[in-house]
Amino acid sequence: MDRALVVAQGKALTFLAAILQRCGVIDAREFGDLLGTFAVSVDENDPDVGDILAAWAGIVLGSVEQVEPDGLSAPTAQAARRH
Repeated sequence: MDRALVVAQGKALTFLAAILQRCGVIDAREFGDLLGTFAVSVDENDPDVGDILAAWAGIVLGSVEQVEPDGLSAPTAQAARRH
């Protein structure tokens, strides 16, 4: 498995999740949770693919954890509070 490729694809999915959330389609956390559930299901028949999907879900959920309740990323929120 090419780690850089998996991470890049996970970040692209994070970008997609953010756009879908902004458009009111689905919450990014729910998107990540559903992707994680899908990973578990796929893992039963194809563990290699399940591992990649789980990594993507972790990347999406990790990015959600870095966002403040006001929708700003943690560093952006910190900078905004200083001004």
